[in-house]
Amino acid sequence: MARPVTLRVALTAGQRTDLQQRLRRQALSPRLRQRLECIRLADQGWPASRIAAQLGVDQATVRRTLRRLADGGLDGLDGLADRPRSGRPARLDSRDLDAVEELLARAAGRNETWTLARLASWLARARGAAISPSRLSVLLRQRGCGWTRPDRSPGPSGAAG
Repeated sequence: MARPVTLRVALTAGQRTDLQQRLRRQALSPRLRQRLECIRLADQGWPASRIAAQLGVDQATVRRTLRRLADGGLDGLDGLADRPRSGRPARLDSRDLDAVEELLARAAGRNETWTLARLASWLARARGAAISPSRLSVLLRQRGCGWTRPDRSPGPSGAAG
């Protein structure tokens, strides 16, 4: 098997300064910060395997970042940002989920029951955010929301006779 081609990074003093300024930005996505760190470490002569171990990523991720840099140059650092993803853009944001959590907290105080279908309907009506009940369930669980499925009381067929 052929050895992977080593991608060498040699930045000029001006490019290093630009890279350092970008790394100091507060509003920098974690992935972009990781890519910039890959470049910084590669410029210091670190091999991809050591960079990957340092940043806790796969070596392929490091090599992909270095290839993107080689294709666009440091002037193309903006090309290191996340590329647009395919599919429909999300229609629900964190503020919508915050509103659902507030609604559920108020409902718990009143001993009121909300089903996923009812929550999804409320989101569409009150906030204009379309989402399926099953997807809403996943998002609420990811946030650690205290929502639980309401108990189903036995209907006439389940009643003791």
